[in-house]
Amino acid sequence: MNNISTIRRFILAWSRLDPVELSEFFTDDGAYHNMPMLPFVGKENIKDFITVFSASWIETDWQVLNIVEEGDTVFCERVDKTKSTGGDFSDAGTIDGFGVPLCSVN
Repeated sequence: MNNISTIRRFILAWSRLDPVELSEFFTDDGAYHNMPMLPFVGKENIKDFITVFSASWIETDWQVLNIVEEGDTVFCERVDKTKSTGGDFSDAGTIDGFGVPLCSVN
């Protein structure tokens, strides 16, 4: 499986809002760095962060605009469309860099 397909599966998994599923993409010593916060290291810490980070979300759809792979790094430009419990909608543009050796490829 190539690195882009792994990251596409990770992005799609966000729509299910399941912190356990999302944390399983990472190796035991993997890191999730949502800047400007400090990185969260290890599956349990990543799961805990995602749980808190997405607690008010009832729906999210991450739409990939561009994605490219160079070695073990995947860069992804996307728009995250999210609806919260208060009925608010958010469209957030982002560019991410994923170091795929930190992610499992099961």
